[in-house]
Order: sequence, then structure tokens, then C-alpha cells
Amino acid sequence: MLGGKFTTHDYLHGKNGWIDAYFLGHKAPVFYNLTLATVRYAYKEAVWDHAWEQSYLLAPEREPDIFDRAVKDPTTGYWVTPAREPYLYPELDGLTRTQWVEHKLTAIADAKTIQVFEEWSLHRDYGHGIGLHAIIDVPFLTIDAVNAFIDRFMKLEGDYRDPVPRSYRHDEIQSWGLESNSLVDPSELKEIRYELQSAEDGKGKRRPILGALMDEMGEEIPRVEGWDEMPAVGKELPPENKK
Repeated sequence: MLGGKFTTHDYLHGKNGWIDAYFLGHKAPVFYNLTLATVRYAYKEAVWDHAWEQSYLLAPEREPDIFDRAVKDPTTGYWVTPAREPYLYPELDGLTRTQWVEHKLTAIADAKTIQVFEEWSLHRDYGHGIGLHAIIDVPFLTIDAVNAFIDRFMKLEGDYRDPVPRSYRHDEIQSWGLESNSLVDPSELKEIRYELQSAEDGKGKRRPILGALMDEMGEEIPRVEGWDEMPAVGKELPPENKK
């Protein structure tokens, strides 16, 4: 149990805005399937959602679906999507939809018309444990913060909502970008490095979907600590790393 009270596949780096985790109830075999976020993260998500919703009210979708544009490369056999110019919406000030949404974030956040609450609720329709959706008022989700939430929840083991709403100015949120928690088990790093580099230069014996998506998006292949100790691209994985 990470920190003694819960387990998670997410990487806790000290500044998480959200995680998924599991922890035990008072009596076995009860356990909770937890989705946990900070109030600032919840506010950021609500502002983003509002901006996207407003964009679609002003301008219905007109961009062709990425899969509708896909063609099969006769040389490689891979499905590829030809590059195209971004679609500019007259209703969105001549911007792309993403540009317009990003431009509106400051005004929407600073208006503080969106409110979030510290709260949690149980969801007993989960197929795996009892669902628990929670938002808590802490700067980040550290191990200590998650443990403290579990202690609070276990005193009640029921739904809760603080009556005080929270709203934040745009400059009070540290980052408005996507927050992605690594879902990597250390034992899988060799396999992941092999697959990512195979996607990067095409020399590997496999090409995962992740690689094709990274090509489409133009994303740079990430590197991880211990990279050089892992098997070279194009070589067979050791038996213990094969699945």
C-alpha cells in the first residue's frame, strides 16, 4: 500500500491535480474505487468544459473526422491521415476551435461564475469495488493529502458536501494545460522503451497503436530514466519481458 492507506497505478510526483486509487473499507471485502481531484483541478476542468460548450453553441462542428480522411500507405500498409490546413471558424473570430477555447479561458475563469465544492459521493453501480468520486481542497494530491482524505472519509463513509463554493482567477491556477499521470509499472519500462523507440524510427519488430498516434500528432518520443540500460531498438526482448 502506497503510504500505508491506498494503492494507485498513477505516479505521484508531488503536484498531482487528480489520481485514481483503491483503499480498503472498515470490513473486508469492502474496498473503494476512488477518483480524487483537487478543487483547483475541478475548477480548471469546469472552465475548459464551459469554453468548449460555448464554442459548439456558436459554431457547429465542420471539420472532417480524422478517420474519414485516413488512407492506407501502399508501402508500409499503415493507415495515415494527410496533413491539412487548420479549419478557421468565422463565428469564432476567425480562429480554430482550440485557439478560440484557449483564448476564452481567462475571461471565463476570472468571471467566477463557475463554482466547485469540496465534496464526495458514493457510486454503488461499479463492477469493481464501491465507486467514490471526491474533490478536496488541497493545493496538490500528495501521499499525505490522500491519506488525510481517507481518514476523513472513513469517519463518515458516506456522501459529503461543503457548503462553501470555490472559484479562482485564471492566474491562481498554476497550469491550464493537460495533466497526465504516468500509468507505468517499473517492471514494464523495458517493454515501453522498446515500443516507443520502435514507433520512433520503424526499426522494431512491432509497431503499436501508440506509435501511429504519435506520428499523427507529431509528438516527440519521451525518454525515461534508465533508458540506456534497456534493450536496443530492433533487438528481441529478453524472455522475462515478453508477454
